[in-house]
Amino acid sequence: IIHKKIKEKDSITLPCPHSVKRKVTWSRERNGNKVDILIVDGDRDIRLIHKPYKGYSSLADKSLHILRANVYDTGRYFCNNELAAELTVIPEIIHKKIKEKDSITLPCPHSVKHKVTWSRERNGNKVDILIVDGDRDIRLIHKPYKGYSSLADKSLHILRANVYDTGRYFCNNELAAELTVIPG
Repeated sequence: IIHKKIKEKDSITLPCPHSVKRKVTWSRERNGNKVDILIVDGDRDIRLIHKPYKGYSSLADKSLHILRANVYDTGRYFCNNELAAELTVIPEIIHKKIKEKDSITLPCPHSVKHKVTWSRERNGNKVDILIVDGDRDIRLIHKPYKGYSSLADKSLHILRANVYDTGRYFCNNELAAELTVIPG
């Protein structure tokens, strides 16, 4: 098994474990769910999952090429049901600086449909601050002026930030941003 780690937006080529002459089906397993993503038939690529930038393609030797990887590409990759590689895509850290009393919106690093938990890490301590369930915001930390709220896309909105809001913010345990609030 090949273990690969790449940064978000990098590209990578994953070879089949054995040489293949005929049709190849590439699949990815993530969180126990395995889905076919690409069929290579002769010199034709049949994409089974839509990804921007023609994200999945094949090379002449039927290797899988992933263009501009994102966090969702993390998983175990199979060539004709044989484990070919385990890929970890490390998210790009978004650094934000704002002045005290400014407001800011932090998007989730990936699209989310169901319940979302926002948390903040400061000095190594991580605490949940907001749960977004449907169209309800459940605040887990009291902050004046309804300081933490969510938007329709489940991004986190911080109203009238203060220095105390400095830290690393996570959306469902995935790093979304590193925020610095400058006194002033």
